[in-house]
Amino acid sequence: PMKLTRLSACLAAACLCSTAAFAQSSVQLTGLVDMYAGSMQLAGADRVSQVGSGGLSTSWWGMNGTEDLGNGLKAGFQLGAFFRGDTGSPGRYDLTFGESFFARDANVSLSGSFGALKLGRSSAPNFLPSVFANPFGDSFTVSPLILHGNMWTGYTDAALKTYNTTASDTGWSNQIVYSSPSFGGLSFNLQYQFGEVATANSKKNVGANATYRNGGLMLTGFYERAQVKNPTGALLYTDGGAKANW
Repeated sequence: PMKLTRLSACLAAACLCSTAAFAQSSVQLTGLVDMYAGSMQLAGADRVSQVGSGGLSTSWWGMNGTEDLGNGLKAGFQLGAFFRGDTGSPGRYDLTFGESFFARDANVSLSGSFGALKLGRSSAPNFLPSVFANPFGDSFTVSPLILHGNMWTGYTDAALKTYNTTASDTGWSNQIVYSSPSFGGLSFNLQYQFGEVATANSKKNVGANATYRNGGLMLTGFYERAQVKNPTGALLYTDGGAKANW
């Protein structure tokens, strides 16, 4: 029995070495904790002294990994969850409002010389173009561009549609994303989110963004047509007269 155990152990070690020589893999634990302390006063509200989370960037933690498949192909995955460091609470806001646990990232990907194909939850077309040329980054605390780009407008029309400046969050679930390689500094993403509503299969979110970088010049922009909410996937508007975001 002892000899068989040793032989099995040697064979297992040989298989591991052979696998390692064929394909390289890696897994990383990553994240960001952003905290601040100060006195803040929003328009029309009283001044509040506080310790807050996400002053310049929303706090998050996650894991990502890659597997080299050979011939220039790589498989990967990303998992990322937001949290509030001042209280230890999960999510960007209370979970009762519909925040999913891995709201930042939950996807798998295949990449190569053709670019990358991703399935799952990741950023919406609007997010990265709003951040790339923004001196305040992705701050939901001090960045005018981010704050005004992601707020309720206060407008409800006769059909009871309520309007947000960003129709369907900064992250999309249930989506397919194609990311191109760089063409002389130009790269783009094409994104399609399935509505997954049995009674309204034609409802979906579609979008694209593009970025051009050349020396000190950068140009970026995005397009979105949103019909479903995130992260739940429910319809943004129903004909039954219920209020919904559009």
